[in-house]
Amino acid sequence: PSAVVNVSSVAGISGVGSSIAYAASKGALNTMTLSLSRALAPLIRVNTVCPGYIDTPWFTKGRGEAGAKQVRDSVVARVPLKVASSAEDIAQLVSFLAMPASSNMTGEVVRMDAGMHLIT
Repeated sequence: PSAVVNVSSVAGISGVGSSIAYAASKGALNTMTLSLSRALAPLIRVNTVCPGYIDTPWFTKGRGEAGAKQVRDSVVARVPLKVASSAEDIAQLVSFLAMPASSNMTGEVVRMDAGMHLIT
């Protein structure tokens, strides 16, 4: 079967994020994933990835190098896995969900946040 992989955010699960509208829109995407996975099966699988903090240049642009390092170090110190996830980490999960190796998965909302949800 074909596969759709949406990219949402942990904000869509926890209800926190940069704004109420952001969290609500990501929550809607997560719910749409569930509805579409029912409606499109068995021909199309639909799953969603919900990243947490991702170490990208976006933080540097908004906060400068020192500010970005402070955010990164704070995240690494708090999360159980002691890592700052990268865009490449998310891309690997998206690729897996698009491949035949995940052919028995549909309707999943997969959180990838280095364990942050375990402490908040």
